[in-house]
Amino acid sequence: MRILLAEDSVTTRTALAGMLSKWGFDVRQVPDGAQAWEEFERQVFPIVLTDWQMPEMDGLDLIRRIRAKENTGFVYTILLTARSATSDVVWGMDHGADAYLVKPADPDELRARIQAGVRIVQLEQRLERRRQQLEDARTQVFEAEKLAGIGQLAAGMAHEVNNPIAIVAGNLDIFSGGIESLLDMLDTWEQARPA
Repeated sequence: MRILLAEDSVTTRTALAGMLSKWGFDVRQVPDGAQAWEEFERQVFPIVLTDWQMPEMDGLDLIRRIRAKENTGFVYTILLTARSATSDVVWGMDHGADAYLVKPADPDELRARIQAGVRIVQLEQRLERRRQQLEDARTQVFEAEKLAGIGQLAAGMAHEVNNPIAIVAGNLDIFSGGIESLLDMLDTWEQARPA
């Protein structure tokens, strides 16, 4: 799974990237929120680990942009910061972060948060696949109903066309008999006319 890591401290960024890579994640690291946003615009990352305070664009602005971007699917965001007051945690979570880690991040806690993010992203992806399957099934049912309606319309039209044809065909025998009688009368009249 790909992780986007935005951290302005080279030391912290290198240490975090090393841990994440060791755990088997594909990590793209950038030094600030603006570059993180550029990377995210090029390629959606299912997990974003971002420092709160960075130059150019801070972590909360990055998270807000990610949340506002359409067609990204679910993105699990972790806000990483030295701010440890409860009010800071609440503020960060209220403004879109899914998890909050205080620097320096404990490796076990980081790994647990990342694993929770992986589980949530995978669940969201499964839900999206199921939603798409349901949407496909709904489309197929709609198409089948349309075809059934067209079939009923065609059957009704065939019935409406067949009724007059059947009446005409049924009356052709009577009509042809009447014509023969009329022709016989005309022949008789033609023969009797000189008289």
